[in-house]
Amino acid sequence: GIVVLVLVFCCCFPERIKMWVLLGRKSVDQTERPAVVRIETKNAELVKINCGGEKFITTEESLSRYPNTLLGDRERRAQYYDAKTRSYYFDRNQDLFSAILYFYQSPGTFRAPESIDPVVVQEELRFYGINLLPDD
Repeated sequence: GIVVLVLVFCCCFPERIKMWVLLGRKSVDQTERPAVVRIETKNAELVKINCGGEKFITTEESLSRYPNTLLGDRERRAQYYDAKTRSYYFDRNQDLFSAILYFYQSPGTFRAPESIDPVVVQEELRFYGINLLPDD
């Protein structure tokens, strides 16, 4: 199967934040090369998330695209805030979280790794309040 990897590196400068996002695909034989996408935003509010020990960084702007979801709603998300680490902590499936986060960043594209049981995918989507079906 194909796994989508999202790594975010941030360098802070006084006038802007530069984020380098490495989006790549890793095949079984690992012969594909990743593509590098550069994103620049001014005064971006960064959100740190720790999911099952794996650390992620995204922007508040990305999360707020879906305000009716757990990550998109600051008030609902607040209960998971860890002041000691200054990040949100979720004791959830970290292998699937990259796909969850990419849903917010893309926006709206969701592809679960084939190695994860569809029942687990549904449980995680339900936990985060993500509904992939169009509203009627």
